[in-house]
Amino acid sequence: MPRGQDRHLVGAVGANCGGGKLVALPGRNTARQAVRWRSAVAEIGRDKLRVHDLRHTYAWLSRRAGADLRLLQKAMGHAPITVTAHT
Repeated sequence: MPRGQDRHLVGAVGANCGGGKLVALPGRNTARQAVRWRSAVAEIGRDKLRVHDLRHTYAWLSRRAGADLRLLQKAMGHAPITVTAHT
């Protein structure tokens, strides 16, 4: 993803990732979030981008930057470390 587009997506979707996980919470108007997501990804020309794809991007960039695999495993919420290692 080109530099700057990630900030645009987070701002457009209204995600708050302050140390927590990016999840859709029941009863939190997920339909509106879905519309905002589709609008944001269309604006940057990435119509097929899914929120789950951002998890893979996060894991890949973290590992590339030298993040510890065990810490990344905990951040991603993976039970077996092999799941994290193959993300």
